[in-house]
Amino acid sequence: MASTKVKQSGMRPLPRPEFVVRVLQILAGIKLVLVPVAILLVWLRLYAVWNLTQLEGVALTLAVVVGGVLGAIVLWGLSLAIIYQYTIAINARLAERRQQDREAPQPRATESATTGGNREMVELLREIEENTLLADPDKARKRARVAEARRQQMQKEIRYLIEATKWPEARQRIEDFRAEYPDSDEVPALRKRLEAAIKEHQELDVQTTCEQIRSFMSLGLWEKARQSARLLAEKYPTHAEAQKMENIVRLEEEVSKKEDRLRLYREIEHLVARKHYRDAKRTAQTLLERYAESAEAASLRGQMDELVRNADIETRREMETQITEFIKQERHREAYEAARMLVAQYPDSPQAAALKPQLETLKERAEETR
Repeated sequence: MASTKVKQSGMRPLPRPEFVVRVLQILAGIKLVLVPVAILLVWLRLYAVWNLTQLEGVALTLAVVVGGVLGAIVLWGLSLAIIYQYTIAINARLAERRQQDREAPQPRATESATTGGNREMVELLREIEENTLLADPDKARKRARVAEARRQQMQKEIRYLIEATKWPEARQRIEDFRAEYPDSDEVPALRKRLEAAIKEHQELDVQTTCEQIRSFMSLGLWEKARQSARLLAEKYPTHAEAQKMENIVRLEEEVSKKEDRLRLYREIEHLVARKHYRDAKRTAQTLLERYAESAEAASLRGQMDELVRNADIETRREMETQITEFIKQERHREAYEAARMLVAQYPDSPQAAALKPQLETLKERAEETR
């Protein structure tokens, strides 16, 4: 996968130096091991055969030691140089790839919408490729850097949540931090900081939020009041006033809705008594929509048919009166349009039956007045 991706970016894969490095290090070790063997041979055989003096034997021994050690150092240094050059090449390759990514043209809006889901996968594959190119010590250092960066990021998030007075989120983040770093000495300090912040802001925060909830209730914003009360209870689970606000909102909402239902029902009765059937119908529909499961709604459903009939009768009478006024004022065009509308909306009504024979006459008069 890594080689495929490198070829696609126009770069040949780098040869991995592990085998050569290992061979050089093994040879260096062998050379060091052979030094005492060579010294032993010098003293046991060569010294006796060549009949060397003691000074010459010491000189030969030093030469063997120096040659063996220098050879081992050279081989080991060569292996380190190969590793160093490979690391430089890898870093240069990664830097070049990042530069190519920065210089690549940005996708258009439509393209980014379709490829957004693959972006995380591409980043993951790139991370895997970079890790495969790094040597084991570099991998260990990178893991340590990533772990330290994550630890600092989590601490930063916790401090932000505490400063923003988001106590439940801060508690949860501290627990996440403790689970990820169980041996960290910073967990008690973070908890202590959280509790101190809660103690400092609790009373003022509860008082301010309760006033805001009461303001929501006075404006009839029950959804916002319920949500604020729930968040307040979650934020301060041990505070008595914060815990009882949800119940207060629920009771106040029930009282308010009951009063609103009774007000609408009395208004309907008042409108019916004054024979304002259309207004009564609209108010009844409002009550049925808001409080469909209430006792008032159940009682009203049995009266809706009669209320609708009376509202239609009221509408037709008003339309009939308006048509008569238009004719008296010789506004024949308006009279014709109103008559045609009445017949279309209420074709089976007595008013429609009376107007149908007159439509042609009204139409002719309307055309004459153009």
